[in-house]
Amino acid sequence: MKVNQDKFRELVLYLSEKSQDDKKFGATKLNKILYFCDFGSYVKLGQPVTGASYFRLGNGPAPKCMRPVRREMIEEGILKLEAIPTLRGKPLERTVNLRPPKMDSFSRAEVAYIDSVLKEFKDYDSDEISDRSHGELGWMLMAEKETIPYAMAFYSNPPLTEEEIARGRQIAESRRAA
Repeated sequence: MKVNQDKFRELVLYLSEKSQDDKKFGATKLNKILYFCDFGSYVKLGQPVTGASYFRLGNGPAPKCMRPVRREMIEEGILKLEAIPTLRGKPLERTVNLRPPKMDSFSRAEVAYIDSVLKEFKDYDSDEISDRSHGELGWMLMAEKETIPYAMAFYSNPPLTEEEIARGRQIAESRRAA
């Protein structure tokens, strides 16, 4: 799969703009949101939003092209990095867009899906979203710095619903009683 660099860049700007008031938004959260947008879109819409390659890192999946693309965007004056102090001591490395994103190459369905991912992870901090990404089979099965195939998105390990947990307990209890 080939990355659409223009869409990737615009998505970084869009996510940065939409997250400007999110006090928990930093580089780690951005990487995970990009991952969930691309891999979720692959399943829900039949193709990833950007087609970027993601690889396994200690904090979870990250786009391979992030550092060079981010550096180019900073050099072009369309993105900047801000260090946001945190109580943990290590500052958040926040991307801040310096121009509005150009969303004309995104379908309505893609934008709606991206917005749903942003909404889902709105209250997550970098540790929480990293932990969530560590539940993804693609991340679990790959070695450090190995590319996560998009097909792994179909082999997800979604969290169980309350109903599924209750049903599982019922079955376990009935087998104990028998």
